[in-house]
Amino acid sequence: MKFFIKNLLFLFCICGFSIFIKAQSNTTEPAPLPPKKFQCTSQLFDEAEYYFRARNLRKYYIRAENLIKKILDVCPNADLISYLPKQLEILEEEKAAHNFIVGKYYFKQSTEFKKGGLKGAKSRFLDIIEKYPNYSKTAEVLFLLGEVFLVEKEFEQAKEYFQRLIKQFPQSDFTVRANEKLNSL
Repeated sequence: MKFFIKNLLFLFCICGFSIFIKAQSNTTEPAPLPPKKFQCTSQLFDEAEYYFRARNLRKYYIRAENLIKKILDVCPNADLISYLPKQLEILEEEKAAHNFIVGKYYFKQSTEFKKGGLKGAKSRFLDIIEKYPNYSKTAEVLFLLGEVFLVEKEFEQAKEYFQRLIKQFPQSDFTVRANEKLNSL
């Protein structure tokens, strides 16, 4: 009999709790607050500077980039804006450099150690070409893309990137190597 009463009390508590939860979920929530208006203030610039300086942490890097882009878009005439384009250039160069290092790693894994990674290299190099056209090592990226396509036996694509390298960077050390690759095709 005690067992039956304990179970009945337990069941009663569960039912009561579920009724309470159901009643709470039926209440209407207040309307969300309107979004804060983006204002160009020195505090905003200080925040962008803080995130830029702490960019070695990935989450701050992304915040810095997003905040700087938003400031440049929303506050084009602000007095403190003169240094932001340079900071954005630095961020983009660092991002491209990261992709370049990873792409070279994948390329080396594929060509020297036969462990795959060619698709990863190609996607990193293409990402650099598309998103960071002012990257300081674009000539090398174009050459490596040509190499990737040679390994994949996509000779027309390889020719395209070698020719693009020769046209865009005629003074580069990679131009001579690209000419050699084109002559051997």
